[in-house]
Amino acid sequence: MRSLTSRTDSEHAHRCVHNVYRAARRSIFSVQEQTDDLVRELHEAVSSGRFPALAKGEALPADLTDFAWGFRREQDGHWIVAVLPDRFEALAPSKPSAGAILDVLVEKGTALPGLDGKRHRQMAALGFPRAGRGRWVCLLASKL
Repeated sequence: MRSLTSRTDSEHAHRCVHNVYRAARRSIFSVQEQTDDLVRELHEAVSSGRFPALAKGEALPADLTDFAWGFRREQDGHWIVAVLPDRFEALAPSKPSAGAILDVLVEKGTALPGLDGKRHRQMAALGFPRAGRGRWVCLLASKL
């Protein structure tokens, strides 16, 4: 009777491992899929007005403080979308995913790295939670 019990136990263990494996495979997405999803969400957010156009030195209107995720600005002949880093991370599935997605976007030329290869650019924008020159994830608007 022992062989029957051990066979049932091993079959049960095999089914459990198989079920966990299948659940794990369903929950994994490639970095490219996550990047595409995040870019799609940012494109929709730009279209919905969550990134108002602000000239250098112009402050975010008070009525947009809780609505805006960042701002748009013309810089060096290109329109950029500056996203609050916390908002960028919130759009990604996790903080490590946000870093991987940003690396892909920098590699593609969609995101603009900061000085010395840093992930964020330092820019002044009045009316946002950060005083002075805060850090921003900067993306080319033409590539969103």
